[in-house]
Amino acid sequence: MTLSKFFQKHKESIKPGAFDEMLADLTEMMKPPDDMVWVESTVSHRDMRPLVSVKFGKYQFQVAPAAAREIGQHFLEAAQAAEMDAYLFQFFSGEQGIDFNQVGMMVAHFRHWREEKEKLNQAPTGPKQ
Repeated sequence: MTLSKFFQKHKESIKPGAFDEMLADLTEMMKPPDDMVWVESTVSHRDMRPLVSVKFGKYQFQVAPAAAREIGQHFLEAAQAAEMDAYLFQFFSGEQGIDFNQVGMMVAHFRHWREEKEKLNQAPTGPKQ
């Protein structure tokens, strides 16, 4: 049942004057928490294009499916990088006993390498030479 059908079904059974209050309460209950990311599919009413709606607390935006896939890929890559960085810190400073600051410099170097490697993997842009 959609929210609209729910309201139509129960509108008459609600005390006069209480409908607007109930509607406001239900709307507030359905808001995503400020610390949650909500993602859902939608369709543009103007031109029927597919869109992905993203809500994060007070912030909302819509992107095309291709852009949503790219954002998702960035999330996956960042998650993998975070796990690798944490492993390096845990292994070298914990198990190997290397100074935390030295490990930090090594991880910074590894991050730089990762960024440069990503640049090399990107398709070239501009005219062929």
